[in-house]
Amino acid sequence: MRRPGGATGDELRAEVKRQQGGQKTKRATLTTSTARSHRHTAKVDFFGDGQTDVDASGHVHRVSLFVLSRAQGHSHDFIQPT
Repeated sequence: MRRPGGATGDELRAEVKRQQGGQKTKRATLTTSTARSHRHTAKVDFFGDGQTDVDASGHVHRVSLFVLSRAQGHSHDFIQPT
């Protein structure tokens, strides 16, 4: 399923696999959509679990199965890899 402007789980898994180059222990970097005038990068493993970087307001979003958690009253989607 794709959220408006977001990437599907299959697209994200393909991007992680591409970045890992066959090394499942390596984390991939994905970019989030913009919300409340900011965006994040996230480090995720092969299964789509990880965490975003810390933004200027000091919050992070946990990532589970390529889904970002809410933090400070908002969430993001991952943008489609280019």
